[in-house]
Amino acid sequence: MQIDVKAMKKKHRGDSSTNENIHYVELKNVLGNPGWLYGEAHYFTFETQDYWIMVDKIRLQEFIKDKCAAKEWSEIPDFYKLTQRKQRLDIFTLVKTMDLIFICDKMIKKDEEHTSTNG
Repeated sequence: MQIDVKAMKKKHRGDSSTNENIHYVELKNVLGNPGWLYGEAHYFTFETQDYWIMVDKIRLQEFIKDKCAAKEWSEIPDFYKLTQRKQRLDIFTLVKTMDLIFICDKMIKKDEEHTSTNG
């Protein structure tokens, strides 16, 4: 089983710190090929300050397909709107961490060894 770990990111490059409430999901990479959402990983694990949020790839693909069904575009990253950087072929969207928690299979507390299962 392959797991792709996604670290916390800043919402904007100029931000002073990362934001645990948001995560980016890449639909196409900078070359225009399928992004990591459609890669080889079976699970994606998203980092927050205190937890790792483990989400099944198929569940995340279905979630993004549903949330981005309107195919609305935005020039700046926005929740569930498609964004493409200038002179790049990438396409990505911004996802709320709370939504990832809702669809996750497992949350792992960083400072403890026990895990809790969703559902």
